[in-house]
Amino acid sequence: MTTKQRIIVSVIAFIVLTIHGSNTTKIYGQAKKTSSSVVKWIAKPQFDRVLSFKGGIAKVLMHGKCGYIDKEGKFVIPLQFDDVGDFSEDLAKIEQNGKVGFADKEGKVVIQPQFKYAYDFSEGLARVLKDDKWGFVNKEGSVVISPQFERAYDFYEGLAAVQKDSKWDL
Repeated sequence: MTTKQRIIVSVIAFIVLTIHGSNTTKIYGQAKKTSSSVVKWIAKPQFDRVLSFKGGIAKVLMHGKCGYIDKEGKFVIPLQFDDVGDFSEDLAKIEQNGKVGFADKEGKVVIQPQFKYAYDFSEGLARVLKDDKWGFVNKEGSVVISPQFERAYDFYEGLAAVQKDSKWDL
């Protein structure tokens, strides 16, 4: 495609988006550049939202449910969760009915949604909020440090800063 052709296509796309863009529902897909002017659809435009690929999979949202697709556009984890996070230490945060848990890369729920909030795993432990107190669970879902802290940070080099009774400690 020549520079002149690219400019014409860009101007036409701009005009179409300007006229119709604010009044239409956007549907997303994933595309892969195969040459300087050819784009191959990986996932046909069908999703309400698609995020970037990380670790070979991308988060997708459709009809209020989230899942993941691979680079071929096939579902790795079907649309079954209200929200999902990025994978950390082979587990991703999932949300169902306002509660947070964790699932593996096959979509199997490893830690049942039971927490008000949770952070990604760090050094084998995830920070979780239950009954307005912070604690830590391992990758099997066992509570290894009971929720008792007003605030807590992730483990780093074997230590985590925590606050209890307005005092901080490691």
